[in-house]
Amino acid sequence: MVAFFKDLYAMTVNLLKKVPKKTYELVAIVLVAVILLVDLGYHLSSAMEDTLETAPAKISEMHETKTLDCLLLREEKPIFLPSDRYLFLCEEGERVRVGTELVRCYADTVSEEDIASLAAELELKKLLEGAATSRPEKVRTALEVKIEGIMLRIDRAMTTGNVALASHEEKTLAAMMLLRERLLGTLSLDALREEADKRILSLEARLGKPIAVITADAVGWFSPNADGYESVLSSEGLFSLDGASLSALFDQKPQSPAPCKLILSYETYAIAETDEITARRFSQNARYQVTAEGLSLSLTLQKTVVENQRRDAVLIFSTQALSETLPLRRIFSLTLTLKTHTGFKVPTACIQELDGVYGVYILKGFRVEFREISIIYREGATAVLAVEFEPKAYRILAENDHIIIKGEELYDGKIVS
Repeated sequence: MVAFFKDLYAMTVNLLKKVPKKTYELVAIVLVAVILLVDLGYHLSSAMEDTLETAPAKISEMHETKTLDCLLLREEKPIFLPSDRYLFLCEEGERVRVGTELVRCYADTVSEEDIASLAAELELKKLLEGAATSRPEKVRTALEVKIEGIMLRIDRAMTTGNVALASHEEKTLAAMMLLRERLLGTLSLDALREEADKRILSLEARLGKPIAVITADAVGWFSPNADGYESVLSSEGLFSLDGASLSALFDQKPQSPAPCKLILSYETYAIAETDEITARRFSQNARYQVTAEGLSLSLTLQKTVVENQRRDAVLIFSTQALSETLPLRRIFSLTLTLKTHTGFKVPTACIQELDGVYGVYILKGFRVEFREISIIYREGATAVLAVEFEPKAYRILAENDHIIIKGEELYDGKIVS
């Protein structure tokens, strides 16, 4: 085998000696062309193997947010009752005037089931009076909504530890569900109204005269969801407390809440605990958009109280947006928008560094090109890049450039197809 290759080598040398010099030059040119074609083919084949994904550079917004646990306080007045047997005459969040009847109180000897039945019958009568020209189906639908509301109040009462309210509402729920059964197959609302009036008279006679009727002594909103915080602090004393006292409110366990309350003002204060560094990012009297469980409103920072020894801080916000949701809860997890950044929003994974300069690769025709960027905000896997409306150089990222967000072995000048 070795002898064969030696003979082949000798024959090749003798043959090349007979080839003219010009032919050598031609062969060299051909070899260079072949090498260039092979190199181009390699790059093209590599490009064919690459899976490139691009997205146009568009100007958009990204919100810089901070989520804080807030304690909500209002100007509220607890309503204590002389008896554990009572009947609410107003609904959650109902606007009341001075003199409006809020609660009937009965002797402790009366039946709680009879009180719950009377509450359900009065509710049904209210529905029937408001649906004089409606069909029975609409009354049944309205009753279903009332039942769902009672179930939500029971759940909230159990969550806050208000067992007395939960028990009271459970009896009302049972009576309302009994009324729902009576509505099935009913064709005449007039007959329903007559039957409801008879049952109301019978129940009122059985319960006897109330020992007290509580009326509103101020204009406000009625709520059967008192939790004990109504007696802890008023908004007047809120701004006089130091940081430690404000923080202690979160851990305080109010005792013996009243059965119900009046919300006297639509202004709500949100107290939030945080650290000193975070607190410095909020500005006095600035307004912040807030989202929480579908709720949208704005809060104004009224005061920042810093506890220097612990380097903690308490923020006091206020809002005048009376929401149907806010009166029902004390502790809310609120997400506040600190700042809105406008620019090109890109995945951080596509940001590269070339010669000490940050940038992204774009696809321009069949060529990969590097574009310089300035990062103005970064959060998680997303970054916002500055927009240069008057680019200083062609290598600055511009709107509608096709940013490569996925690709392998990218470099400036790479040819793709």
